[in-house]
Amino acid sequence: MDSSNKDKGVWPSDKLPFTWAWAPMDLVFNNETSSNRKLKQKKYLPEGRIAVIDQGQELVGGYTNDDNIAFTGELPVIIFGDHTRCVKYIDFPFAQGADGVKVLSPTSLVDPKFSYYSLLTLSLPDKGYSRHFKFLKETQFPIPSLPEQKRIAKKIDALQSRSSKARKALEAIPPLLDKFRQSVLSSAFRGDLTADWRAQNPDIEPAEKLLERIRKERRKRWEEDELAKMKAKGQTPKDDKWKKKYKEPEPVDTTDLPGLPEGWCWTTIDTIAFVTKLAGFEYTKYVTYDPNGDLPVIKAENAGKYGFKETDFSFVQSESVTHLTRSFLKGGEVLMTFVGAGVGQVAMVPEGQQYFLGPNIAMIRNESSFVLPRYIELFLRSPLGFGLAMSFVKAVAQPSLSMKTIRKIPIAIPPIKEQKIIVSNLSQYNDIIEEVGSIITTLKEKHLTLDQSILSKAFRGELVPQDPNDEPASVLLERIKQEMASLEAEKKQKVKVGKKKTVIRKKEVFAMAKKKERRPLVEVLQPHSSGLSPEKLFQQAGFDEYLVDEFYIELKNEVVSGNIIEDRPDQERVLLRLNAA
Repeated sequence: MDSSNKDKGVWPSDKLPFTWAWAPMDLVFNNETSSNRKLKQKKYLPEGRIAVIDQGQELVGGYTNDDNIAFTGELPVIIFGDHTRCVKYIDFPFAQGADGVKVLSPTSLVDPKFSYYSLLTLSLPDKGYSRHFKFLKETQFPIPSLPEQKRIAKKIDALQSRSSKARKALEAIPPLLDKFRQSVLSSAFRGDLTADWRAQNPDIEPAEKLLERIRKERRKRWEEDELAKMKAKGQTPKDDKWKKKYKEPEPVDTTDLPGLPEGWCWTTIDTIAFVTKLAGFEYTKYVTYDPNGDLPVIKAENAGKYGFKETDFSFVQSESVTHLTRSFLKGGEVLMTFVGAGVGQVAMVPEGQQYFLGPNIAMIRNESSFVLPRYIELFLRSPLGFGLAMSFVKAVAQPSLSMKTIRKIPIAIPPIKEQKIIVSNLSQYNDIIEEVGSIITTLKEKHLTLDQSILSKAFRGELVPQDPNDEPASVLLERIKQEMASLEAEKKQKVKVGKKKTVIRKKEVFAMAKKKERRPLVEVLQPHSSGLSPEKLFQQAGFDEYLVDEFYIELKNEVVSGNIIEDRPDQERVLLRLNAA
């Protein structure tokens, strides 16, 4: 079979094992889709007696209690999403979802589970949200013998059961890693990670002394900035009165804050850092994105849950924003999202690249020699620091922080030496977590590939061994084709028996073709007296009631003519549409 044709499905291989055969889609599936028995999505119920199956990714789309739209055919069936190409195996009562759902009933040519796995293996052209059933109808299906189909389906079931357990185990690890990450951060900022270091270094500077040095440094920094501003204007102060303009940072209210280890102190972001954002009017008035710009723009999306995230950056021309120098980032600044769903998330700007401060994100530039920038980032990312930041979030439609509230966020500060140890320890733990996370991601990718490779192997005939005693699929397929050809020829005669028409369904032909027990007509006639009524004769022969008239006419014609054909099986004979008696 030429699988290069893009107007039909493609299989893992064009070559089949000797005992397999190609079969057209209409011999593999009956299309049981109903145009009347379907439910629109807006009428789905969150709970109900009957599951609604649609073409969405979830097995069950919703529920209904309307028995009139429930599927009445035989189960199991396969649901195929005409738009989504989603495939589902349904062996429980259901109602058909809205547009795009195709209900396919496996014929007796195929084992139901095998037919389901065949659709999972088949690669159809991807036409987006266009329709795909037309490609399925043009596809030839690889069919092994029925016993081999069952062996294949059973093997895939077993492998997928093991695969499912492995998948669940892999999916359970990332949440555990996240809990471990948060636990380590909590431990670090309780002082647990450095407890041994403090025990070995009893001469730690008291917290009060550390806080005093931080405040003195802040005031000195402010005075230097003010002198620089006056000098830039050509001014020289005559006395020290200008120093009275200095405002001490607001003291930290430690009432509800946890206790700290020896040598640690509480202070605020405002005491140790410069906090700013690019004002809205500045952004809209002065900033123009340029794909050929030389300066990448950092936005809120770059402050990820676990630190800085590389993204597809927007760019600006650095020369066009030189008057906004406070928004240039040189590396080491701590970013905090101050509005939207990610409010409170922080990340440190990586070194070695200059950036420009974008919208919805604040810059925290550390200005204290007693605090490490990475320490600030890690503290604010910890459960303790993040919780303190979120306590200042305004309860409005869109959560937000102001620059004023960011400056008020408390931060626990240990001595600089202890900060370095904390940052180093957390870095080591983070490397371990990242390594494990990378391994899990790789395993998940391999797991997905493994699932598909199992299906591919199955439909190349390599998953289970062939049994030479199995009836070749070609024999069953040929028998079904002959029955179908005979049925089509008989349909053209359009014979009426009385006021009734004998309705022969394709699935009955398949069922009869599969039967191996065949009885000659003479064996049916011998036990019965010619004096019996058609109904009695029919009942003793074991046929369904709706065929009684047709059976009697055939019986009469053959007895009268003496043309009793002993080698014609009664299953096949009953299917014949006879001329009027």
